[in-house]
Amino acid sequence: GVAITPGIDFDPINGKSMIRISYARSTPEILTGIERIKKFMYENNFGIFKKICKFCKKKKSKLIHLSSTSVYGVQSNLVDEKCKVLKPQSPYADIKLMEENYLKTTKLDFVTLRLGTITGISTGMRFHTAVNKFCFNTVFKESLPI
Repeated sequence: GVAITPGIDFDPINGKSMIRISYARSTPEILTGIERIKKFMYENNFGIFKKICKFCKKKKSKLIHLSSTSVYGVQSNLVDEKCKVLKPQSPYADIKLMEENYLKTTKLDFVTLRLGTITGISTGMRFHTAVNKFCFNTVFKESLPI
């Protein structure tokens, strides 16, 4: 069986934004379940994006596409929109890159903005993002990289 519980029972600080999925099955069945959830998430998110594109095409609307700097992943050099080697660092970044590539196949008038974390502290702080690094350094009274 499968049980889904609110994350608050195992993480009183950040748990309210999470869930815990517990499987009482064999390892192969668990792996199959995880793949099914992943497939659903990709199909759902990318499917919604394609519907937005279809709507824009029908209405002859321009599209401002919000992507993410997470599509660059960890790189040893500076990156910009001309970067040829993209290394999405999460399923979210994978989907954003799928959206970018899909847009190139449409006849939509669009612009893609690859935005980074631009305000506040995020749950599950990733310290490679600029704002989170600034927050971290400020809390620990370290210098701020510019």
